[in-house]
Amino acid sequence: ASDAFEDMLVQRMLGHLPMLFHPGPVKTACVVGLGAGVTAGAMGVYDIERLTAIELEKGVLVASRFFADRNDWVLDNPRLDLRIDDGKNFFRLSREKFDVIESHPNFPSLTGSGALFSRDFLEQCKAHLAPGGVVCHWSPLFRTRPEDWKTIVGTFADVFPYVRAFNVGITTILLGRVEPFPPVDVAELRARFDRASVGRSLREVGVRGPLEVLSYYQLDDAEARRMAEGAVRTTDDRPA
Repeated sequence: ASDAFEDMLVQRMLGHLPMLFHPGPVKTACVVGLGAGVTAGAMGVYDIERLTAIELEKGVLVASRFFADRNDWVLDNPRLDLRIDDGKNFFRLSREKFDVIESHPNFPSLTGSGALFSRDFLEQCKAHLAPGGVVCHWSPLFRTRPEDWKTIVGTFADVFPYVRAFNVGITTILLGRVEPFPPVDVAELRARFDRASVGRSLREVGVRGPLEVLSYYQLDDAEARRMAEGAVRTTDDRPA
């Protein structure tokens, strides 16, 4: 993590996109991987009741304090429910349901991170969605071969029948739902953007309004599946 503009844009948008495109009010959200806390902080500026953050390494909490002015002091947010745990183990043992689940592991080529790109993990996320919920997933375009990007997108689209993909800088952000995405309501998007804390958070990374949010949109589910056609899928037993 860093506070370089490109990193800040992606980390903020990972938090904002699922919150903006969830069709109803979001009361509970879950972030897998606290990291610098910027994504969790972006989700925390919305009017939610509980923000659960799952972080494997306690030392990350110390590091995230250095980003407090970038993550909206998320560690001090009274709605934060911080769990020191492995993401897969958390979902395996928990019965909690969430309106939004966001996952941004490290690069899939790194030891341990690839497990959070697998079909098995994404199925766990789907099982913990509340009705109408949205899963948000990070897919890097840099340090990733084209065939690996197709594997990530194809695996995601196999699990979630309805997909929206946004290209933000050199990253693809995937949104998945069990139910269809409703047509974009620009007036509702504007109302969410106009919430003072939300608009401020987005403008700090150069996103000035709802039409700029929409400008990042790239692919729907049919296009995502066509792009990923023939790509290997990744599972726990057969990681790609």
